[in-house]
Amino acid sequence: RLCTRLVGAACCKRIERVEEYVCWQPNPLLAGLYVSIMAAFAFAIWQYLFPLVPNERVGWWHRPLSLCIVGGGLLLHQLCCFSDPGVITRENLADFADGHPYDGVMYVPKFCETCKILRPARSKHCSICDRCVAKFDHHCPVSRLLSPPPSPL
Repeated sequence: RLCTRLVGAACCKRIERVEEYVCWQPNPLLAGLYVSIMAAFAFAIWQYLFPLVPNERVGWWHRPLSLCIVGGGLLLHQLCCFSDPGVITRENLADFADGHPYDGVMYVPKFCETCKILRPARSKHCSICDRCVAKFDHHCPVSRLLSPPPSPL
């Protein structure tokens, strides 16, 4: 492999472990990166733009609006991190089963061998979380940040 030839086998293994942690394990790195970017953006607004507002082209209301936008972005991020992504268990299976009917074309009844449940329509088993998720279309690295580990069956 190219990585082994460039940096050696031991360093390549370390790089693979870091990639495994960052890309495939629940961790706070992406959430911290987002919050850091938003904080830098808020600082730049406060430091460089607020002295220029208001003026003849920009009204006074741009100050509170910009703070509301940054605050709203942080609030929505926190809601995403702490909300349930729609994990399907035996206990809540009936709640998700009524949401969308099977149409026989795209959504046909399928049994999840891992979770041992009949998956509702539009749900899939996530190979990263090892859980069935309702309305699953992709895995969001941010929403898995604080997800609890799968419960033993």
